[in-house]
Amino acid sequence: AGGPGGVVTISGDGRGQFTGTGLAAFAGTGEAEFDGRGSGVFIGRGEADFDGSGQVALQTGPAGTVLGTFQNFQGEAEFDGTGLVAAAGTGNTRFDGVGNALLAGQGFGQFNGNALTTVRTGRQGCRPEYVAIGLC
Repeated sequence: AGGPGGVVTISGDGRGQFTGTGLAAFAGTGEAEFDGRGSGVFIGRGEADFDGSGQVALQTGPAGTVLGTFQNFQGEAEFDGTGLVAAAGTGNTRFDGVGNALLAGQGFGQFNGNALTTVRTGRQGCRPEYVAIGLC
C-alpha cells in the first residue's frame, strides 16, 4: 500500500494480502484474517475465531448479528461470513471474497481477482498525527 499514508481500496471479488503497519478493513461476504498485534471491530453474521492474547468483547444484535471488538490483541483473528471487519496494527492481513477492502499504511500487498482498485501513494513526509499512532 505504498509508503507512509499509502491507501489502496478494492471493490469486487478476489483475494488479497497485506503485510505492514496500518489499517485493514473488509466489508462483504467471505473470509478475513489478521495475524499480528493490534485492535479492531467486527459486525455481521458468521464465525469468528481468535487464537492469541488480548481482550475480546461480543454483543448479539438483531437477526443473529454479532458486534465485537478486540483490543491489545496479539495472535490470529479469523472471520468468515457476511459483514464488516477492520483492524489497526502491525502484521499480516488476508481476505478472500466479494465486497470492498481498504488497506492504509506502510507495507506491501498483492491482490488477485476482478475488481476496481484505487492506489494512492507518494507522500514523502509523515504527518505528526501518523507518527503519534505508529504509522511512520
